[in-house]
Amino acid sequence: HSKEYELKEEFNKLNRPFVIYGAGKRGLDFYKQMKAMGRLPLCFIDSDKSKQKTIIDEIDVCSYDWLFTLEKKSLVVVTPLKKSEIIQQLKKDGIEFMELDWVRALFKNAYIENNSYYSKWI
Repeated sequence: HSKEYELKEEFNKLNRPFVIYGAGKRGLDFYKQMKAMGRLPLCFIDSDKSKQKTIIDEIDVCSYDWLFTLEKKSLVVVTPLKKSEIIQQLKKDGIEFMELDWVRALFKNAYIENNSYYSKWI
């Protein structure tokens, strides 16, 4: 595939249903940013058992196992700074994800047309 095709694919991922991995500050900041754009996550995922089964602004906080119930086209956005173990686990389990900083870079360079995001770069 060409670089242009790969970039289009990355932008296409922004249009999918998504889950926010991490119910900490970075996860909540990203949630607020997305909510302001009219997009809500399917849920938050957090490994902290004290956060699981709680609700943040009407969005459930679930355990990692919940990811196995997701439709394949959903995207996990990884927000914690300590992310290497999370990323290893997601890769091992074949769950598609993007890191928060990359998602933010994509949104900064996207435009909206018919409720979908496209790249300003292409």
